[in-house]
Amino acid sequence: MNSQIIAALIGATATVAASVLAFVLRSNPVIDRLVHLGKYPDWRGRWESNWKYLDDDIEEISVIEIKKQRGGRMYGEFHTKNVPAQVFLFDATYNGRFITSTWRPKDTHIVDYGASFLEIQGDGSFQGYFAEFDWSSNKVRPGRLLVRRLATT
Repeated sequence: MNSQIIAALIGATATVAASVLAFVLRSNPVIDRLVHLGKYPDWRGRWESNWKYLDDDIEEISVIEIKKQRGGRMYGEFHTKNVPAQVFLFDATYNGRFITSTWRPKDTHIVDYGASFLEIQGDGSFQGYFAEFDWSSNKVRPGRLLVRRLATT
């Protein structure tokens, strides 16, 4: 076979293979997530959470500090404004639209664990629901919450 024909066949094969590979990569959600890992906003800093249980009208406020972020994963701590010494650790995952998180007490003598599911809003805040074990009632209680970034000083 002529060397020019062989070179043309190799070039054509490489072009077709590159086109197929590009199509597969573009339509694969796993690859899409990997490409977007470095494109998340910087969520580190202080946030405020307004929350209440669904079965009462008392609204609470928590102060959240996102201390570390790796792509869409966030880690930090929070406390309620009325009991600032009671600190909780959390980790959260952001996927471009939703945040899911779990939390646990920093002090292992406290029994108060929870999880939340939030959706980003047009103004950059997050709204959604949580469920936590409420130690005072000895029940798992659901609630609503709104999380907003606090202004930096």
